[in-house]
Amino acid sequence: MSRFLQTLILLILVAMFAAACASGNHSNNDHSHDEDDHDPNHGRVPNNGAVIRLISPTDGATFARNEEIVVQVEVENFTLGEDGKHWHIFVGDREYAMVMGANPSDVIRGLEPGEYLISVYLSDADHNDLEDGDSATITVTP
Repeated sequence: MSRFLQTLILLILVAMFAAACASGNHSNNDHSHDEDDHDPNHGRVPNNGAVIRLISPTDGATFARNEEIVVQVEVENFTLGEDGKHWHIFVGDREYAMVMGANPSDVIRGLEPGEYLISVYLSDADHNDLEDGDSATITVTP
């Protein structure tokens, strides 16, 4: 087999693998995009009356290093779990989790001591976050 043909076959296999990965199903805490390079304004769409409120943690809350941080939201004019609608949790500008279904809560684990901005955004089935979310600043102690 010629070197050209081997290279062509390899490129086709890589392209097929990349396409399969991009179309995979998402589950909680699993996104196919590179979270390190998340642009907080990428894919934002108007809320059109939908509202998300961060119930917990509250702004200024303090947690011990190994303590689980419960993130709970309340939504209006947006049915979680319907037609792929879900919500995202960000820690700073990095996406931490995608919460699927009608679940209004999730848990953040493993944060090192420091101050963090926890943000939540509603998201459509195409993973476009709605423009207006909610956030709170928390502190994790040693």
